[in-house]
Amino acid sequence: SAWIPKATRDKYGVASPLSHIDDVLSTSSDELAGPTAGLMLVDPGENELFQPLQRSLAERGVRADKSVLASRLQYEVARQEMSTARDIFQSMLDKGIILSARHYAILMDGYASCGDVEGARNILEAATKAGVKLNEVMYTILIAGYARLGEPELATRTLSEMVDNGIPPDVPAIDAVVSA
Repeated sequence: SAWIPKATRDKYGVASPLSHIDDVLSTSSDELAGPTAGLMLVDPGENELFQPLQRSLAERGVRADKSVLASRLQYEVARQEMSTARDIFQSMLDKGIILSARHYAILMDGYASCGDVEGARNILEAATKAGVKLNEVMYTILIAGYARLGEPELATRTLSEMVDNGIPPDVPAIDAVVSA
């Protein structure tokens, strides 16, 4: 029952926000414009380390864009707060932000680091469906995840899939297969 990101759009391509996102996001269309309209950083809640940074950025007029949100996504993944990371990721999709391979890779890395390599694979498949160009980092995340789980066959199969898709393996990918 792995989480799979979904684009919630009507037939005209207009994003329709999920109700649970409203609890997590603070929105202000007065403060933002363009494709990130209404999207602010996810409320850091009780995190004392992130609150001063968020206040400092807001005081300087820094707006949440896909780079800022990628940093927040990476922060939550590093803390293994996958529920919050999923909410950030989904909110970006809902707001119509075009995500890059970096965004997908960050979320994949979170799943793989938590031992949910199939969840990471689901994100890779979602990236493919979204038209994101897959890269060696994304495949290496899967390969390393399978290696950590002691699944050499799956790691090798993923390396073959990577090569079959025209992506030459890099040193970390080969190292991950060898360590499996």
